[in-house]
Order: sequence, then structure tokens, then C-alpha cells
Amino acid sequence: MAAVGGRVAALWLVVAWLALAGAPALAQGERGGGGARNKPKKLPSAEKIVGDYLKAVGGRKRVAAISDATYEWSVKRDGQTATATA
Repeated sequence: MAAVGGRVAALWLVVAWLALAGAPALAQGERGGGGARNKPKKLPSAEKIVGDYLKAVGGRKRVAAISDATYEWSVKRDGQTATATA
């Protein structure tokens, strides 16, 4: 059951990253002065984004075969670095 939670967390991270990566483009589209020529492009559906991600990483079977996940990160502040693994 933990493997399913890891896969779900990984997919949410990808979706969140894609949403954040697209935010500047959306903001620029809103500042574009209006008019028919400056309409923002239609965004893909969540299903398409996840489907494209699954295709890029080798398909549903390959993702389903993931049995665990390890996350590593580090934080630097005031010249000190702290690292962690989960």
C-alpha cells in the first residue's frame, strides 16, 4: 500500500511542477493588452498531462512496477546545509 502512496505523491509532484511552470506564461497572456490576437492558448486537460507523463516514463505498467520511492533534499541557510532523506 505504501508503494501506491509513493506513486500518487510522485504524480502530484509532476502535476504541481507543470502547473507552476505554466504560471508565468499565463500571467504574461493576461498582461498582453487584450484583443482577439492575444488570446491565451487553451491548456491541456489533467488527463492529457498525466497520460503524456506516463507515456514519457514508459507506460502504466512501468509505473505500477515501482515498489518504493526515496526522496532526498537539502536546504542551505546562513552558510549551513541540512540534508534529509525520506
